[in-house]
Amino acid sequence: MQARRSLAALVCTALLGSALPAQEPATRAAVALMDKMTGRWVMTGTISNKATTDDVDVEWVLNRQYIRIHEVSRDKSADGGYEAWVYLVWDAKKGEYAVLWLDNT
Repeated sequence: MQARRSLAALVCTALLGSALPAQEPATRAAVALMDKMTGRWVMTGTISNKATTDDVDVEWVLNRQYIRIHEVSRDKSADGGYEAWVYLVWDAKKGEYAVLWLDNT
């Protein structure tokens, strides 16, 4: 729950800044944004007055149609800590992103 909020805020911020009126340029911009998200990241922040650090790996999958985000908390509590798999795709017909978020909360 804690790390999900941080990553959700990051994803939403990135998505809101990419809306363009034309279909083809919007698709290029959407793919370019997703490409910038790929890589290995360390996400840090504070949730409920507690410092948190998560490792985030983002890569293209399924013939470069989706990016897959794997987030794992470094805080290993009794339940094993937070973990999420997130799939993000650009739907050119609708002119919007779609997200599937799976986590252990």
